[in-house]
Amino acid sequence: MVRDLTGSWEPIFMLAIAFDFTAALLAILVLKRVRSRALALDAAPAAA
Repeated sequence: MVRDLTGSWEPIFMLAIAFDFTAALLAILVLKRVRSRALALDAAPAAA
């Protein structure tokens, strides 16, 4: 669909690159916090 509109594959590859960078940024910002919270909960003593 995008190739038909633009006549080129370049915008499709640029869009894929943008999605890759977005996923990497989310992994760094979001998953890092989730991981640190999970590790903190795991390290906390269990209330028995």
